[in-house]
Amino acid sequence: MGAFVRSADGNVGEAVDKPEVLALRKAVLVAMLDANPELTEPMETRRSDGHRTPTADHALLFGHNVSEDGYIGVDYGELVTRYVAGLNVDNPGEFAIPPPIELGGIVQGRPLNHEYAEAAYDILTTRNQQSRRIAAAIDVLDFIWRNSTSITATLAS
Repeated sequence: MGAFVRSADGNVGEAVDKPEVLALRKAVLVAMLDANPELTEPMETRRSDGHRTPTADHALLFGHNVSEDGYIGVDYGELVTRYVAGLNVDNPGEFAIPPPIELGGIVQGRPLNHEYAEAAYDILTTRNQQSRRIAAAIDVLDFIWRNSTSITATLAS
């Protein structure tokens, strides 16, 4: 899933405030994870949910400049950089930024609770003590829900 992001009073392609972008990612992350089954449920009842359960890795957020004629170039990957060029946002049928190679796909994913995401974003962008605490809690969820072999049950608990 992808979207173009702009500030409420801006246009697509204009610079967006970095704290607002980080708040957006956290809001989408927490709303996405909220639809997942509880980790306290027995594994036997959750085993078939693997193909439907997004992890924190699925809440990636990339920022790309869009040229005046609608073209973008994408590069990502820390050790092995992947480049995708020639994508034009004016051709939605042909426009797709491929996900990172190691990211598994979600089949029949659960719908994102937009009201939850919007409420979380509103709180996270107030920039007060409560919002900082909530942001820190979301950072912990982000870590716990990473689907990496380097994160074990002992490390996450």
